[in-house]
Amino acid sequence: MSAEEPVILASKLMKAAVIHAYDDAQTYKVEERPLPIPGFGQVLIKVAASPINPSDIAFIRGNYGVKRNLPTIPGFEGSGTVAASGGGLLAWRLVGKRVAFFTIGEGTWAEYAVVSATACVPIPDDLDLDTAACSLVNPLTVLVFMDWIRERNAKAVISSAAASQVGKMLFRMCVKEKNPNHQHCSTR
Repeated sequence: MSAEEPVILASKLMKAAVIHAYDDAQTYKVEERPLPIPGFGQVLIKVAASPINPSDIAFIRGNYGVKRNLPTIPGFEGSGTVAASGGGLLAWRLVGKRVAFFTIGEGTWAEYAVVSATACVPIPDDLDLDTAACSLVNPLTVLVFMDWIRERNAKAVISSAAASQVGKMLFRMCVKEKNPNHQHCSTR
């Protein structure tokens, strides 16, 4: 980033969904906020898509286990195009690339987000941005579940969220690993 870019970026505004209290989104508003400026090793992403996961709802309600200073922008993952770099080789190499990404800082429910370059996964041109936006939180959750199952040599797996995307992924992984006792619950 050149010496002038932070000044140019700081003078621009973006729209973002913002919560002012941890509740059932009673204080949620769409607001204009200054465009965030990436620091060293970070990138600025023009967000194309960001899902609403159960973890996002739990976060908004204050039940997730992680709280940010309020007001804050919710959202843990998304997809978009890297618009600027705060410096560093990886961040610089991502500029102009389409990526899936996650954040633990300010959220993804905004026109732009700043994240660590290491939190970005370049996506191929034939993968649409809506699909790419859902490619990190749920799959990584299932991988953690599978590690937990293997470590305990679990004889059975019961998923109370079997009809969710995580539940469906978990079912497919258990079948793939030939865990015959995975109980797939259905909402039908």
